[in-house]
Amino acid sequence: MNSPTLINCPACGAQVSNQAPSCPRCGQPISGRTYQPSIPQQTSQPQTPAMFQQYSEPATKSGVGKKLGIGCLALFGFFVVLAVIGSMISSLHNRNTPGTQPAAATSYLSYPKERVQSGEKIYKGIEAKYKMPLGFTWMAKEISLSVPIDEWNALSKEDQINVTLYGESLISQVKANPRKYIDEWKRRTGGLETNYGTFVDNASHLCDQCWQVVVGKLVKDDGKFDIIEEETIGGENAEAFRRQTEKKVITYTEPANVMSPGDYLSEAKKLLGDNPDAASDDDVVKAYFYLKEIPPSAPEYKEARGIIPRIERRAIRAAKKSLEPYATTK
Repeated sequence: MNSPTLINCPACGAQVSNQAPSCPRCGQPISGRTYQPSIPQQTSQPQTPAMFQQYSEPATKSGVGKKLGIGCLALFGFFVVLAVIGSMISSLHNRNTPGTQPAAATSYLSYPKERVQSGEKIYKGIEAKYKMPLGFTWMAKEISLSVPIDEWNALSKEDQINVTLYGESLISQVKANPRKYIDEWKRRTGGLETNYGTFVDNASHLCDQCWQVVVGKLVKDDGKFDIIEEETIGGENAEAFRRQTEKKVITYTEPANVMSPGDYLSEAKKLLGDNPDAASDDDVVKAYFYLKEIPPSAPEYKEARGIIPRIERRAIRAAKKSLEPYATTK
């Protein structure tokens, strides 16, 4: 048996036993053969993969340093071009992706004045027809425009948006002269909470989103028309409504930091129990308003609309009853 001797690895030149199965450095098979280099003078240096040979050749060869510099410069230029293109694509994507623009971008101020004026003309026609002037929500914390659902459905999609634009534009007018609008509301309702000053103060400090267009079934009570609410379009959901109506958004996006439609439906069911008729007035009112918060684009909307008719009239009666201690009768 031959004694082991050290030989140079035919691949990388490292010293290895002639009886080793392979080179421990590069994995080249060794056992059973003795390497006889075809060019002895070049076996002292490891071979370089072909794709890197032009960069790892000794700098003493003519033109290699220049090639390396040109290659690095070209590579740098390539990455600069990629960065610029990436920036342009990102900017274009953000410009056209729903939700990336601030809410102010779709406020009434971003629309032509003619559309706001069109919304005003439409609403004032409805107001005169049904004698339903601009109203307010509880404690005058929001302004409210009432539109019968038949009138609403008869409007074009553009005109529906125009009415919301007019509603939003009224915020500045009400803040500038709150007593005028509070007094008109007082004449309409036939009474007002005793803290009239608080109403005026709230109306003079309305936020930009403190408005709503209430769409619902037209009813008549004591010779006066009123609306049983079915849909509310207001400051918080106006942008989504306008985008959806103009077919720019087709899916419901759940707002951050609020209850989801599923939460509203779940809470309403808990309050009503198995028999809504046996629930307390307070629970019915709460459940009613929870269900009304579910937008038409949410999956839970259909189920909510099936529950609302059972409790609607009772909820409205209970809500009005709760306000009686604050009302001033004639």
